[in-house]
Amino acid sequence: MNSDIPQKMTRRTVKTISKTMEPKEVFELIASKEYEYSPDLAPEYHVHDRAGMALSYLTFGRVTEIFGGLQYRRIYVAGLCSDPRDPHNWKEEVIGKHTGLTRENVQVDENFLQIVTMPIVKRSERIKAKYGQEIAQRSALRFPLKCGLYNNAFYDQLVPFAWLVLEYLERYAPAAGKLFHYQDARAWFIIKEVTGQFPNWFRAQSDRFYKQCLYRGDPIGYAIFAGRVKSDNTMSYQRFSWNADLKDPTMIMDFKWIEPAVEQVKGRIREAKQLQQDALATRL
Repeated sequence: MNSDIPQKMTRRTVKTISKTMEPKEVFELIASKEYEYSPDLAPEYHVHDRAGMALSYLTFGRVTEIFGGLQYRRIYVAGLCSDPRDPHNWKEEVIGKHTGLTRENVQVDENFLQIVTMPIVKRSERIKAKYGQEIAQRSALRFPLKCGLYNNAFYDQLVPFAWLVLEYLERYAPAAGKLFHYQDARAWFIIKEVTGQFPNWFRAQSDRFYKQCLYRGDPIGYAIFAGRVKSDNTMSYQRFSWNADLKDPTMIMDFKWIEPAVEQVKGRIREAKQLQQDALATRL
């Protein structure tokens, strides 16, 4: 294993995330820097990495849910501590691997990028037994590929992120099976190197955007979208928002960046297709 990849991802808490960033700022973090791959890998992996980070923001999924990784189970080991109620008596053991998102989980039409049966990795057997196995899956997630599809204009902020994913699907994604080449530890490392942030930072930023802009006044709908058993589990991610009662809440955010960002991605897709056509014509 590459020595610059952490053997186990460093745990970071949302208490370290003080600043709330607009979608435009998050997108710029994703798009403004690229990891230094070898020349033969760089074209594909730059598109690949941006798509993975975009999905981290769109879904606010855990890094293991998107990229895959080891599957753990907490077990009780009697005698580790003198107090049998001490939480340090519980240890984690590896019981398998999570696949992460697969190509079969992703569907696209002219209007939407859809993620179906996205896993939730932090679901205990007790919770599954209480609520059923479906509690370990997110509800189907739809992200717009065009502006103006929703009454709530804030959905337009997600369009450029969806196009980063579509670029990967059209240019490099596998036809079937695991969607991304690497697993959670490598994804953690790449995200940190490119953005200076860690995956749970994306989760927190996305959580705040959805709660404050897309699901204002709808805590139950928000909890269902987020895949949370209890709606109050979001409290640690949230910060005070002064704009909650504005007549036009969209005045707090830049919307002019969206179309140029989408056109830039579309331009890369068109250029790649043209290069493929030129190469095919040359061989013929």
